[in-house]
Amino acid sequence: MKRSKKILIIIAVVLIAAGAAISMTAFAKMDYSITRLNRSNPETKTVEISKTFKNISANVTQTDIRIMPSDNNKCSVYISENDKIHHTANVENNTLVINEEDNRKWHDFIFNFYTDLYVEIYLPQKEYNKLYVSTNSGDININSGFKFEQAECGSTSGDITFSSDVTNNAELSSTSGNVRAEKMNCNIFSLKSTSGDVIASDMRIKSSGQFKSTSGDTELNNVISENKLSLESTSGDISLNSCDANKLDLNSTSGDISGTIRTNKKFFADSISGDIDVPNSSGSGECNAETTSGDITLDIE
Repeated sequence: MKRSKKILIIIAVVLIAAGAAISMTAFAKMDYSITRLNRSNPETKTVEISKTFKNISANVTQTDIRIMPSDNNKCSVYISENDKIHHTANVENNTLVINEEDNRKWHDFIFNFYTDLYVEIYLPQKEYNKLYVSTNSGDININSGFKFEQAECGSTSGDITFSSDVTNNAELSSTSGNVRAEKMNCNIFSLKSTSGDVIASDMRIKSSGQFKSTSGDTELNNVISENKLSLESTSGDISLNSCDANKLDLNSTSGDISGTIRTNKKFFADSISGDIDVPNSSGSGECNAETTSGDITLDIE
């Protein structure tokens, strides 16, 4: 190796060692707390909404969205933000609009520890037209006590919990987060997650309900549809507890299918390499259960 190349290598090693030493010194002064690298401390502000509205729209990135009933018949929006991420709450065209202004630079994403950012919306009315909530990494929580004509909630990596009635269509979806619906009534319902779990309990669906997860489990408890329930999972399990519909479609590739159904059905079950245990077919309803390598175990209550 040439002498000049050796010198360059030695200089590079010295510089790397010096940088590491400086970084460790700075890290020690922060009591070895990596989250203190984020200097943007959350601050809370309150926005009082005086105008009336019938729709709600919230479009944010990593902020949690929580909607809950107001106890003073007023609409208040509590916002937790920092000096890099700001939020606005205004009424436009009969819609309460929550927007986010993200002023982070590229280097802010290297140590991204922005925590405790949320928007809490306290609604005075019980009934609204359309609800739309979208966030990348934040959670979405819609409390009970409301009735929406239409609802759409989506998150990339956050969890979703929905507990209010929807008179028409409701669509809840997350890519890697868990999606949960509970104690609600709906006409047409869709609950989807790619790698998270799909969970529904204490629901009444007038027309049809679709529950789908790719690699997560799908679990329904006390979910009744007047028409159809469709449950689908690729590698996760499907389980039902005290559920029913005129037609049930249960499909999994490598997961198990199990549970209890309230009324008699005509059962059509198929598994290539798994075991099958279903009741004798009877009644006017229909239950189709299919899996490639999982077991099928169903029973009537």
